Order: sequence, then structure tokens, then C-alpha cells
Amino acid sequence: MVTRKKTTRKRTTRKRKTTTRKRKPIRIKPKNRGKFTAWAKARGMTVAAAAAMVKRNPSRYSAAVRKMANFASNSRKWKK
Repeated sequence: MVTRKKTTRKRTTRKRKTTTRKRKPIRIKPKNRGKFTAWAKARGMTVAAAAAMVKRNPSRYSAAVRKMANFASNSRKWKK
């Protein structure tokens, strides 16, 4: 039986390049702009409050309203 000598590999930590790439702006169709805001205002709420309410009880609302609420809550986190 041949025994092999164990070689230890030198572990190197690679630094990731942190380049900021230019992203395309989000394009919302003109017919959909302000839809969720109008939906929230019709119920006497702010957009943030309406999004939180929809996220708490998603089964009460349609898929379209859930998607709009999700987009509204995600877009609040973006840097402007």
C-alpha cells in the first residue's frame, strides 16, 4: 500500500470586487401608476398602512392588491 503525503493547501480569501453597477430604472406602466395609492386613499389610509394591512391578512385581498402592496413595501427600502 502506498501512502501519500498530505499536502496542506494554502487557503486564500479572495476579495470580491464591489463595483456598483448602474441599474435600469423600474418602469411602471402609466395605467398602473398610483393604483395602490388610490386604493389606499379610498379606504382612508396611507400607502404604508394599507400595505401593512394587506400583508397581515393576505387571504382577504386579491392577488393584484397583494402584488401592489408587496411592491409598495419593497420600494420604500430603495435608496433614492
